[in-house]
Order: sequence, then C-alpha cells, then structure tokens
Amino acid sequence: MILDGILSADDRAVAAVLVTNGFGHRLRMRGERFAAELNRAGLATFLFDLLTPDEERLNSRHDPQFQSERLRDVIEWMHRGAGSRAMPIVVAATGPVTAGVVRLAAAHPDLVQAIVIGADRAVPLPVAGEVTVPALVITSDDDPLVRRHAEAIVSRLSGPKRLAIAEDFFSAAAGRLTARWLDEVLAAAYEMV
Repeated sequence: MILDGILSADDRAVAAVLVTNGFGHRLRMRGERFAAELNRAGLATFLFDLLTPDEERLNSRHDPQFQSERLRDVIEWMHRGAGSRAMPIVVAATGPVTAGVVRLAAAHPDLVQAIVIGADRAVPLPVAGEVTVPALVITSDDDPLVRRHAEAIVSRLSGPKRLAIAEDFFSAAAGRLTARWLDEVLAAAYEMV
C-alpha cells in the first residue's frame, strides 16, 4: 500500500500532527494552509490521503474500523521511519474519517496524544464517550444545527476537550487556533511527566 502525502518536519518539532480528511488530492490544496501554521509553531505535519483511489471507490470512507486501522498503520510507520517514537502524535481530521479518528483515540490512547476533529456534518461517533485524550472540536458558526452537533460531540468526550469556532477546518485561522491549543495541551502533558 502506498499513501500519497507531504511530510514537513524539522529538528525543533515537538509533536507530529497527522492531517487528513480521508481522500482526494484537493485536501492538499486546502490543508496546506492549516499545516503551514502548525509548522510555523514548531510542529511536524504529515498531510495525506488516508485512502487509496481504489479504497475510495470501494466506499471505505464510511468504514470507521478500516479508517482506525489505517491511521494506526500510519502512526506505526511514523514511529519506524521517522524516528518519532518519543514524539507525541496528534491526529487532525474532518469529514467521514472523523469516526475513524475517534475510534482510534478511544482504542489506542497510547498511540494518540490528542485529536483535532471537524464537526461540520453529522458523522455518528458512537465511541466518543470512550475518548480520554485531549480533543479539540472545530466547527463553523454559520449553521445552528452544525453548532449543536459540535456541542453534543464535546459533551460526550470523556477527556479534556474544547469547542472552537473557525470559518473552515483547513483554514490558516484554524491552524493557528490548533497550534495554540496544542501548545497548552502538550505543555500540560510534559508537566505531568
């Protein structure tokens, strides 16, 4: 299996953020602004398509178990190839793959130190209550129904959580907001060690 993506890191990176919406090359155009803000804040990023074109055609984008397993594989690849085992891993995603991110965080809090998810559509998140890692939920303020959906997600998460408003999940503003939040979350984690 070969996944298409862009890894950006330097020696000063304090964490690696995996950024995906699951599929499609358009992510790179949208996600580059988000990832650039994270890079400026000293975070490594891996902006990638979670699914191959064949998997997308097979409708794997709506299979949270498959998505969770693929994310776990990507994290293990990061640890092996990038030597980032000691580096905290954060997963950031929106769209249908959000369910896979939540499932991964619930099942493997040892692999994922925090998650950042977009709440822009009504993706079922049945295991949200089992997520104990810090979670940032980003939504827009345009639609009251979407806002209520985001608030419901936040209320179900078991770990530290925050709801944030941004015009678009992959905007530069959302990237800056995420970088500030991760600075707080990672600083708190290091203080506990």
